[in-house]
Amino acid sequence: MDSTKSKTGLDKEQLISGEFSYLLEKLLKAIKDYKMISSGDKIMVAVSGGKDSLTAMHLLDYIQKKKIIDFKILACNVELGYGCANREHLKEHLDTYQIEHVFVDQNILEGKERSDIDCFWCSWNRRKALFKTAGEFNCNKISLGHHKDDIVHTTLMNLFFYGEISTSPASVELFNKTLTLIRPICYINEEETKKFAKTMNMPIPCCSCPQKPTSKRTLIKEVFSPLFDDIPSPRDNIYQALQDLAKKRRF
Repeated sequence: MDSTKSKTGLDKEQLISGEFSYLLEKLLKAIKDYKMISSGDKIMVAVSGGKDSLTAMHLLDYIQKKKIIDFKILACNVELGYGCANREHLKEHLDTYQIEHVFVDQNILEGKERSDIDCFWCSWNRRKALFKTAGEFNCNKISLGHHKDDIVHTTLMNLFFYGEISTSPASVELFNKTLTLIRPICYINEEETKKFAKTMNMPIPCCSCPQKPTSKRTLIKEVFSPLFDDIPSPRDNIYQALQDLAKKRRF
């Protein structure tokens, strides 16, 4: 089998333009709706090595190489000391598809016990590393691999545990508009990224985060994901309600 092909025997371009063209359509719609990408952008794509961030990366890479929009991407993997991603497999995957990349190490376990690390500390350090690296490589945007289910779960988590109606925005400007965070797969469901990842034979990490089994996000996901799998309309309705609320606040 050709090294640039997935285990199906089809190359990435054939998959994205054929079987998974609906993912490309959803991504392009999100880009248009939220004005995520402009000509001349350099986008750092945060990649954990998992299905979601790699799906976002491959779709953006397709758009870039097909010149649907004139921009460049740089994949960035941040290792915080957990060994979540198999760097060897991830590098092989990125090299196979000729995607420029950088690996960053920031050990947040140094001087601490694993049980001392919470989700906020982990997330804050990862974002800090991404912001710093984006500046070093002159990237004006950072792509995060949060899909629709992630955004809905964040909404439910904020509502249940913090009494807030808020979520992760599809696009948000930071640091006096010098850097923008975008979530280009915000219209794509998790089951869709799973199918794409399986077909593409992506390297999926086995994260050893000590807080994952007991985190609030895990609880929300375990409670609501079965409902969304059987009856997808609640997920879509929650997401749509958030968009309607954002429009009202804007005006």
